[in-house]
Amino acid sequence: MSTEAQTTESHGSPLTPRDYIKIGLILTVITIVELIASYVELGALLIPILIFLSLVKFVAVVALFMHLKYEARILTQMFVMGAVLATCILIGLLYLFRNDPTDALGGVDPASGGHAARIWIGHYLHI
Repeated sequence: MSTEAQTTESHGSPLTPRDYIKIGLILTVITIVELIASYVELGALLIPILIFLSLVKFVAVVALFMHLKYEARILTQMFVMGAVLATCILIGLLYLFRNDPTDALGGVDPASGGHAARIWIGHYLHI
């Protein structure tokens, strides 16, 4: 076996072009479900459903299209730690600005008892 063949086998993806098409179609279907969900009245379930579907798409793209699934475990761990850190920072910022008087998230009348950010965070994080 040549060195070039060994390099291709050790760093290449075992996915074929047909696999990429299947993955792309699955991602398209998930996107269509997200679009439909945004027009259907789901109430408080809308945001968790959209976050879950987006997370599924994110993991699929990172693992398969970016080939993270086939890399060394330490690289996957580093990526996951970065994603967890970014998520924690996002939640912290949402919590920090939950009483923002500009009500940038909109949709909640201040006379009803709060701003959209505070209601959203309080509802989903139970704080």
